Amino acid sequence: MDLSEQHSFLERHPWEIARARCISMLADTADRHICDIGAGDLYFAKMIHARSAAPVVAVDPGYQGDVPQADGIELRTSIHELPSVFSLCFAMDVL
Repeated sequence: MDLSEQHSFLERHPWEIARARCISMLADTADRHICDIGAGDLYFAKMIHARSAAPVVAVDPGYQGDVPQADGIELRTSIHELPSVFSLCFAMDVL
């Protein structure tokens, strides 16, 4: 969910839930950093973090000012601030 939408919806869309459950299984095999570009409200990043021992980096330009907090997830505002090596990198719903 985009940060601008996070207070507009009470429930997640079934597509978002199903996609996150399916794709998050890839995190089980990660041995290095995992990156979620366009992480928004951290819904998917938190799901990945729960499944993997690998560090998770969440990137969203909206993390300026009122930044959502999540234990164990490193927040960045730009891809230019990222480490160079990832096992997995997700960029869902990003143009």
